[in-house]
Amino acid sequence: MEDAPPADDERQVLTKQIMKSKKKRDWEQALASLKEMRDRGMSPGVKEYTACMSACAWASQCDAAFHLLEVDMPASGVAPDSYSYAAA
Repeated sequence: MEDAPPADDERQVLTKQIMKSKKKRDWEQALASLKEMRDRGMSPGVKEYTACMSACAWASQCDAAFHLLEVDMPASGVAPDSYSYAAA
């Protein structure tokens, strides 16, 4: 029997955490929320990755932002959009 997909509510909560972290420029919390999303079996989308990249870039953590763009997103099969490139 397959596991049920994670609840939409859980995904929304984690996405809101990432967005809140972006606004606070709290790059570590943004990345922690992204990791938690993956650990719970959810696939982050371009919105979540871009918000994390913005948090990283605003906190002068450019290496982390570029890693998300150049390594994590392609490995997850998520195609960056123009906002992703601007955020990194």
